[in-house]
Amino acid sequence: MSADLQVMDDNLITRRKKIMQSIEDIRSKKSEIAQALRELGVGNPQENEEVKNDMKQLLEAYDAISKQEVQYMDILKTIVGIHEQATLDIAKDFEERIEKDAQKLADEKDKKEEEADENREKSPEEMANGELIAELNEALLELKKVQEAAVAASELNEKLVEKFQLQKKKRTAMTELRAKKAKELDDEATRVRAEVVERINKMTALKKTTTKQEKELKELQKQCLQLGLQLESEEQNGQNPGAELDDNQRVPVIAETQQRAELNEEEKEKRREEIRENIKKEMEKKEEVNTLIREKLACMDARRKRLQQIRKMLEKQEEKKAQVAAQTGEGIPLTPETPRPSLDTDAPDGDAQPEENDDEPMVEKSLDDILANARANLDNITAMRERLEHLKETGGADLNEDDLQLMEQLEAIDVEPEIEA
Repeated sequence: MSADLQVMDDNLITRRKKIMQSIEDIRSKKSEIAQALRELGVGNPQENEEVKNDMKQLLEAYDAISKQEVQYMDILKTIVGIHEQATLDIAKDFEERIEKDAQKLADEKDKKEEEADENREKSPEEMANGELIAELNEALLELKKVQEAAVAASELNEKLVEKFQLQKKKRTAMTELRAKKAKELDDEATRVRAEVVERINKMTALKKTTTKQEKELKELQKQCLQLGLQLESEEQNGQNPGAELDDNQRVPVIAETQQRAELNEEEKEKRREEIRENIKKEMEKKEEVNTLIREKLACMDARRKRLQQIRKMLEKQEEKKAQVAAQTGEGIPLTPETPRPSLDTDAPDGDAQPEENDDEPMVEKSLDDILANARANLDNITAMRERLEHLKETGGADLNEDDLQLMEQLEAIDVEPEIEA
């Protein structure tokens, strides 16, 4: 108790010093304000509104710090009273201890004198019997202590058994929960793996179809170009039909020449219209293919972002596990290091079309990156499943809060695919 009072006394002294310092600061500020008021009061301050406002603000500040000084003085009085009361309590405590020690010494002295008087009056046989009785009393006390210790040990054993049973039930529940989570995650990983493989196959088929359509479009463009050149040559030939004829051949029948020219113009216009319609159809078909490609690439980009989000979460979990393993020397990494190929592929422009067949390796390379990324994500999901299987086999011996948090986060994440085949 004296130690507590000493600590309290030290705290009171420290607070008293701080409050005294605060009071000194307040008084110095009051002196500064009073000096400023005296300086502003020189002359005719009533005529200057700015000086009057300054004096009003200084008076308000003076009143505020005066109230604060009164509050500090009240606190100081309280601390002084507490300090005096603590001093009186300590003195009273020492007096009580001195009285108790004096009474105890007097009782021991009286007891020793009584024992000495009894020993003088007793015979040797009685003294021997007294020693034997004292030994028996000591043995009984020792047995009583042993019995009490045995009872306490029995109670402690019962408590430990109850605690062990409770821990066993908790471990069983956690094992069942981990097994359920592992099964659900395994099923989800299998489903996602099948969907990814299906999408890869469909993307491969789409790539082949797109390549074939591009080749057909190139052939149609070449044919249109050839038809356009032929029409131009026919038009040039039609402008001077008798340029290379001699004078005798330049006298055809006028009616027949005009009729043939009209027929040629109709055929040319009809052919031009057919070419325009074919080009329009091919352009529409090309636009549909480009739109489909853009939609697929946008869906793939959304899927990539979702997979990157899952990968970041796995990396954070990996760092936490590494920190725990570094501190405790236990634990295994959650996921192995897997290559993560780049997904920064630019979407092709809908209006730009490849001019030659040499651009096909570029498309092949982008699809290879997509396939590699899908396989890397499958490896990550497989590593997560292996981690859960490891926890299931070990019975959750190294399970911690991070593993439980990972399970909850994986359960909350919507791994449903965002792109349709």
